[in-house]
Amino acid sequence: MGVTSFKKVVAQDVADAMGVALSTVNKALTGKPGVSEARRREIQQKAREMGYRADNVAQILARNPIHIGLVMIHSDRSFDDYHHNLLVGMQEEIERLADYKVRSFVLDVGESLKPSLDDLKAWVEENRIEAICFNPTVSLKGLADNLVRLRVPLVLAGGGYERTDDFLSLVEVDAGLSGRLAADFLHCACHKEIRAAILIDSEQSFNLRQKAEACRVQLEKYGAKYVEVANHNNDKQRLYEELDRLILGRPRCNCLYISTGFAVFVYEYLIEKKLTDRVTVVGTDDCQNLSTYFEKGAVDAVLLQNEKQIGARAVRLAYEYLANSRTFGMEDWVPPDRVEVKPFLCLRSYFDEE
Repeated sequence: MGVTSFKKVVAQDVADAMGVALSTVNKALTGKPGVSEARRREIQQKAREMGYRADNVAQILARNPIHIGLVMIHSDRSFDDYHHNLLVGMQEEIERLADYKVRSFVLDVGESLKPSLDDLKAWVEENRIEAICFNPTVSLKGLADNLVRLRVPLVLAGGGYERTDDFLSLVEVDAGLSGRLAADFLHCACHKEIRAAILIDSEQSFNLRQKAEACRVQLEKYGAKYVEVANHNNDKQRLYEELDRLILGRPRCNCLYISTGFAVFVYEYLIEKKLTDRVTVVGTDDCQNLSTYFEKGAVDAVLLQNEKQIGARAVRLAYEYLANSRTFGMEDWVPPDRVEVKPFLCLRSYFDEE
């Protein structure tokens, strides 16, 4: 079987195809004077048709660097590691783009630190920010609304919101795959009849609710005796009441999938009530002291959202959008509405401290 070779299209190929000088093509593609606007458009169109991508993007950006804002949530809850890893992923991608003169500006926000619309405008103008990567949470919807009002391209990093036309793109973990992986693990781990409970929070992200539904459907395909989805409505006391009902009541569940940000409270409950041997548990996201919870039997597996890759992909989308708009015009490259990142299903050894 032959192997097809795809040759990279360079500026000389465009010049040859149009029968013009290489210098004319370079001027047309870099925005330099010396070529008519009509001719410039013809060359740019031909370049697009041929699949040309400028080798001189770095030269263009060196004269006018790309500035990307990173709006990051800092919370005092168990999502600390999640948000930290998102930011690490974003900053690592910025470093990979260093040759293309991409610069980042981080704005820390939180439930006690909510910048006004005027504050956001001043931050954008002072740093000449052209696109923003934002990690959304439902509790900070007002902040998201203000970011939309800035009319700056906005890439969501994480599944706190459903994607709308207000946002350039959404990068999130594959919720359907996450839920199915949780169901697969519970099915394999429980050699007896599956009686499962799935904890959700209707006030948290749409993505978490999608995971719960995917898990429910998959468990029912496996012939689970019953699967109940319990909603604690962002209330810690309600969460404990639901756990009492599900685990201590009848019929007693033997499988638990925590599709909510309250996983730490569930682990603490199971330890305090001495119920760790009764239930097989799949948690969501990393948290502090997770290896200890594994050691105490409060959790058997954890689904990680691959947040570093989510952060990196968000920055890459923002960069590609801005770089392409400068090279060919804003209408010529439209990023995907949604990018899904594969999760990790991790067991105890993954979290053991070195």
